[in-house]
Amino acid sequence: MADFEQILGEDAYAAAGDTPAFSGLKAFADQQSAAMEKVEKHGLSLGRNVQSGAQEADATDSENANEMDSASYGLGREINVY
Repeated sequence: MADFEQILGEDAYAAAGDTPAFSGLKAFADQQSAAMEKVEKHGLSLGRNVQSGAQEADATDSENANEMDSASYGLGREINVY
């Protein structure tokens, strides 16, 4: 969120100076700040969900690999060996 606040809260005002055409910038920044906070929260939540899903997939793969290692020694012939 710091980037958005810096761009609209500091950089834009510095670039505009006292130009009257930018009189609505403060209102726009205030309105968009709330929306960007929501986007930031959703993005962070999505990132946590993706990481959690990846960890679960890794745990499942490891568990299945361990089970398959012990099962492969009991087979009468090799499977999928080229």
